[in-house]
Parts: sequence; C-alpha cells; structure tokens
Amino acid sequence: MADKGTIATAYVQILPSAEGMQGNLEQQMNPAASAAGESAGKAAGSSMSSSIGKSTSDLGKTMEDVGGKMTKGITVPLTGLATASIAAFNQVDAGADTIIQKTGASGKALDDMQSSMKNLATTIPVSFEDAGAAVGEVNTRFGVTGQQLEDLSGSFLKFAQLNNQDVSQAVDQTQTAMAAFNVSTDKAGAVLDLFNSVGQATGIPMSELESALTSNATAFQGLGLDIDDSANLLGKLSKSGVDTSVVLTGLSKVQMNAAKDGKSMSEELQTALSDEQSAIDIFGSKAGPKLYESFKNGTLSMDDFVGHTGGLEDSLGSVADTFDATQDPLDKWKEIMNQLSIAGSDLATAVMPVLTSVMQDAAGVVSDLADKWNSLSPGTQDLIVKLGLIAVAAGPVISAGGKIIGGVTTLTSGIGGLIGKFSGASSASSSLSSSATTLGSSSTTAAGGVGTLTQNALGFIALGGGIALAGVGI
Repeated sequence: MADKGTIATAYVQILPSAEGMQGNLEQQMNPAASAAGESAGKAAGSSMSSSIGKSTSDLGKTMEDVGGKMTKGITVPLTGLATASIAAFNQVDAGADTIIQKTGASGKALDDMQSSMKNLATTIPVSFEDAGAAVGEVNTRFGVTGQQLEDLSGSFLKFAQLNNQDVSQAVDQTQTAMAAFNVSTDKAGAVLDLFNSVGQATGIPMSELESALTSNATAFQGLGLDIDDSANLLGKLSKSGVDTSVVLTGLSKVQMNAAKDGKSMSEELQTALSDEQSAIDIFGSKAGPKLYESFKNGTLSMDDFVGHTGGLEDSLGSVADTFDATQDPLDKWKEIMNQLSIAGSDLATAVMPVLTSVMQDAAGVVSDLADKWNSLSPGTQDLIVKLGLIAVAAGPVISAGGKIIGGVTTLTSGIGGLIGKFSGASSASSSLSSSATTLGSSSTTAAGGVGTLTQNALGFIALGGGIALAGVGI
C-alpha cells in the first residue's frame, strides 16, 4: 500500500512541473520563432529582389544598348537609303514618262528610248526629264531611232543649253525650218551647228532666227538662197537693225526688176543700193537708208543676198566644240549624280513591289495589334502606358524596352521587403501568395504585350519602314 501511495504522490508532483515546462517553452520559443521567421522572410525577399533586380537590370541595359545600335546602324541608314532611292526613282521616272507622253511608245521601242535617255543624262549634265524630252521630241519630229536618235538628241540638248532654249522648242522650230527648206534629216546636226555659229557671229536669238527662216522660206528660195545663205543673211540683218520683212519685200521688187530688165539679181541689187535715194525707192524710207549704210560700211555685201559658195559644212562642230569648252567640274559632278540616281532608281524598282506587298500585310498586323491591346484589361493597359515611351521603329522600341525593364529593379526590391513583412503570419503568407500570383500574371501579360510590339517593330524595320508606337512616360 505504501508503494502505491508513493507512486501516486510522485505522479501528482511531476505532472504540474511538466505542464509548467510546456508553458515556459511556448513562452520562450514563440518570440524566437517569430524573429526567425521575420529574418528568414527578409533574407529570402532580399535574395529574391537582388537576383531578379540584377537580372532585369542587366537585361534592360543589354536591350537598351542593342536598340541604340540598331537605331544608328540599321534604322537610320535604311531610312535614308529608302528615301534617296525613291527620290532617284522619281527623277528617272519623270524622264521615262516624258518619252511615253511624247511618243506613245511601249515594249522594246520604249526600252531602247529609255536606255538612250539614261545614256544622255550620264554623259551630258542635264536632268532626266530634259533628256527624255529630247529623245521623245526628236523621235516624233524626225522619225529616227537607235543610235541616230541618241546622237541627234544629244546635239539638241547641247544646242538648247548653249542658247538658253527649251529643248522641245528647239527641236520643233529647227525641224519646221528644215522642212520649209527641204533639208533632209541627216543634215539636222549640221543645221544646229549653222544656227549656233550664226548666233555667235551676229547675236540673233535662236527662236527669232528659226521663226524667220520658216515664215520667209519661200521668199528666200525665190531669191535662190538655201537655208545656209538665208540664216547668215538673217543674222546680219538682225545685227544691222533692219526689219527683215521690209527687206524681203524690197528684194522681191529687185527680183522683178531684174527679170524685166534682163539683168542678174546681183546687178539689179547693185543698182538699187547705188545711192540712198534708190535704196529708199526700193526698200522704203526706214529700211532703205539702213541698208545703204550697211552696204557702204561693209556690214552687208552682195554675196549675202545672192548666195555664196559656202555650205553647211562651214560650221560643222560648232555646237560640240562650244559645249565642251563650257564644261567644268560641277558639270561632271551632275553626270556622276545622275549615274547614282540610276542605281538608286534600279534599287527602288526592285524593292518597291516587295515593300508594297509586305506593307499591305503590315496593315493587317497593325489591326491585329489594336485588337490585342483592346483585349488587355484596363489595369494592364495602364501599366504598359506608364512604363515609358516606345519610340519609332525597332531600335528605339527595344531601347525604350530596356529602360522600362531597368525600372523593374526598383519594383522587385520593394516586393522583397514586402515578402519579409508578411512572412510571420500564415494569413499574410496566403495573401502574399495570391498577390505574387496576380503580379506574376500581370507581369507576364505586360511582357507579352511589349514582346509583341517589339517583334512587330523588328519586322517593320526589315522593310525599311517603322511603326510609330507611343506611350506616356510616368
């Protein structure tokens, strides 16, 4: 019995001590556990923020650097090349269009004339439009093709430039004058040399010379004068200040009197200009005295009115020699720039069909981007808008994206601290988990949006263009 009593007593004494120890343990361990949890949370948060922050910062800097290099090395040069090529294409195309407008040519005939136009624009300092006008007008007026067309067109371009004439006008008036005197096409170059030489010797404007030849061709030929004689006479009359129409009327009278008296034209003219009064009787009170004075001082001679032994061959080379003497380094530079324009035009011709096709597809991509943006939640849209400025084209987009990602470093540091704050309580941990999940989902959505924009911008810069995407900075 005594042993049972002792056991019972011992049991009663030990139990309260154990219960007390449990209370003391709880009392001692809870603060330590709380502190350890908070410390662990802070360490985990700091480690997470440091790791994520460094990674995102490095990624941001890399993307920013790549974007900057793409902008300088790809975006800007490609944009400049595209602009220059299109400008060059427009210049060359203006000349080609002029040929079509003037001739209506197509197929191989058009290709040959366009080839001549390019050859002329790269060997003579003229615009493609002027070269095209010369080729088109010469082909229409003279009916020549091939090398003959190119050579004659070149002569007209030089002649028009020397005499400050529109090349189309020069072709038209020259051909009309030649037709009036029945001069064949193969003499066209020699006629230009004649006109240029007469202009240099007398100062008569080319338009005036060409028009006077056409309107008075019948009268000149009636006097036995060919186009060479007539051009020289007109130049000298212009230089002496005599009205050409009055002189021609007087010459008709001289011719009639010569026929009636049975004399030669030279003899009758000599009689008409033997004194001032006789000159007045034949040529009138205004032209008579001037003609008499011109014959007296040697400005005019009998040969000028009755023809001379010379011909078109006397002036050969006048246009080419004069033109070559006027050329300088700047003129050569114009020819070189035209060569570059042809290269740029060829590039644009090769690329533009591809660009047109792809840009049509790009319109669909832009529409798709708009749909994707509209499908984002307002919160995600607001986040993307506030992340930074998305600039034009791939380079600027990636560069801006790098800056945006660099800013995420600060955000992740805050998240680390937040994790530490909530690590002590299970309810807070649950909330943290939910918040982290939501943040991860939003970050993924935002990253996907930025990635989509960047990917499409890269596609556009490969086409030489760019999509303008903008946002408002925080």
